[in-house]
Amino acid sequence: MKKLIVLSSILFAAHSYAHQPYVSTLVPTTENSRTPIIAGYAEETLNSEAALKKAVFTIVDPDAKSSQITPESQLKSATVFDLDLPKDGTYKITSSLGYPIKYALYNKEWHMYLDMPADKAPKQSAREYVIPSDFKKAPSLVEVQREWTIQSYITKKHTTEIKETEVAPRDVTFSVHPNQIKVNQDVTVHVHDHAKNEHIEHAIVSITPIGESDDKAKSVTTNAEGEAVVRFDRPGQYLLVASQKFNPKVKPTTQYYTIVSLHIAN
Repeated sequence: MKKLIVLSSILFAAHSYAHQPYVSTLVPTTENSRTPIIAGYAEETLNSEAALKKAVFTIVDPDAKSSQITPESQLKSATVFDLDLPKDGTYKITSSLGYPIKYALYNKEWHMYLDMPADKAPKQSAREYVIPSDFKKAPSLVEVQREWTIQSYITKKHTTEIKETEVAPRDVTFSVHPNQIKVNQDVTVHVHDHAKNEHIEHAIVSITPIGESDDKAKSVTTNAEGEAVVRFDRPGQYLLVASQKFNPKVKPTTQYYTIVSLHIAN
């Protein structure tokens, strides 16, 4: 897997640790020979607040040939680049990013640990993370990597079969072409671990419409085959996130998130 991109620590300050990266297209299908791609970190779905620094994007074309793009965008609020579309069919856009997170054991449960003063944090009852003042003595910390895979799809003229290539440790595929999903349609989502070549059981699959925060997400859990059925109740753009279920009783390890932007039609 390509070198992980580090998220600026400012996004993980008190109220902002819910920021997530994404990559998206403006439309699902185009007749044009190039199209703009936008990516960034956002707390409100698809509402970018910070650019992805030094991100590298893998583009898989309709013939399953891969290439890479390193955007030169100078924007602070988002990363924007042109994607050439020389062939008709569907392109997959992917990038991998990461950030180290610290955890501490508190009351026999693992909580995210943020090194911040008490006067800058909400009351303990109003937050899920812990800070130094919550402890009588300095806790032993565990640092794990949170790894994000962000992906999106763009189709030139007509959709083509998406020939899957291994570009991320955890991949998400759909029973319906991702550029042809419609409102109130049952769509089976499959979460797969490439490294172990196995289905991911008990993964959390959530969907959130544009402009909403993740606390408004609708979630389902994958079965033994790594599958879950989702349904979108209105047209527009969404983020679909597949992640591991966090067990606060178990010592944390690497956390994988796959984040897919989708356009849902009437």
